[in-house]
Amino acid sequence: MILITGGTGFVGAHLTYHLVAGGYSVRLLIRNREKIKALADTFRFYDRELMEFDNLIEFCEGDVSDIYSLKEGLGNDTRMVFHCAGLVSFSANDKQKLLDVNHFGTKNMIDASLAANVEKFIYVSSIAALGDSLDEMVSEQNHQYEVERHSYYGISKRKGELEVWRGTQEGLKAIIVNPTVIVGPGQWNTGSPQLFKTVWKGMPFYTKGSTGFVDVRNVAQSMIKLAFSEIENEHFLLNNSNLDYQQFFNLVADNLNVKRPKYEALPWMMNFAAALSGLLGHITGKSSSINRHLAKSAVTQTVYNSTKIRSVLKTDYESIEDAIAFTASCFKQDRAV
Repeated sequence: MILITGGTGFVGAHLTYHLVAGGYSVRLLIRNREKIKALADTFRFYDRELMEFDNLIEFCEGDVSDIYSLKEGLGNDTRMVFHCAGLVSFSANDKQKLLDVNHFGTKNMIDASLAANVEKFIYVSSIAALGDSLDEMVSEQNHQYEVERHSYYGISKRKGELEVWRGTQEGLKAIIVNPTVIVGPGQWNTGSPQLFKTVWKGMPFYTKGSTGFVDVRNVAQSMIKLAFSEIENEHFLLNNSNLDYQQFFNLVADNLNVKRPKYEALPWMMNFAAALSGLLGHITGKSSSINRHLAKSAVTQTVYNSTKIRSVLKTDYESIEDAIAFTASCFKQDRAV
């Protein structure tokens, strides 16, 4: 049996589809059954219905913050774990929540997996956990991590990685993947799929920064290939293409048949927006939509090197343009319903 945490989330839902489409039986650890709708929506992006795979999918209510529920979810038959559950936030207000889910939740998963004699553990981390590159391109090895320079989200994912490496020292076989910005259809009000909704509604500004982008289908397929390989105790940066933000948003706008962003948001404008958002967040107690870390990354040129995963899997990722076209098509179909 394969256990997936966060199976109704963005990456987890696509991973679940690719696993069951390949004939694998899975058990999804979910916090409540209302989230199953998001999973069903993801299956429809592939023109399939969730009910077609009833014989391959089990659901178990639980939470990574509750180690006792993890024991029930793992049972006596789980041989592989895909740990996709995680909280994404760049707000200082969510510092403790980030640690509870991304750090201590991963600790609980590692402890429970060791106790259940899981044969392989695959952890979805983030490029935010990699730190700063010592060279022109960020890879799995050539970086240094200084806590004070990174977001609470990045710190929490970094701590989660350390729990996985601790598990390998105790006998667990593990793989860590660090996707760049993941492009694919999902719940349009959260995560990276929200970028498509933002552009569709009208996005006048762009920034001069750059980053890496990866197709969610490549993320899912790479995780599966790594899981069923002999590879263990390694981590891999997953990236299709490096693009300027302007390039990315122009491609999204073109595929949605809407206007491209027209005006450059200068660094001082981003810093001002971050300061204002932070002040409003402090007053209202709500999470800030932008902070100094996001403001900085929006104007920073960062390039990612995915040579390792391409070499190990002996495959080449397609260009990110195909992922943008696929996602835009799914978005337009949803808007037409």
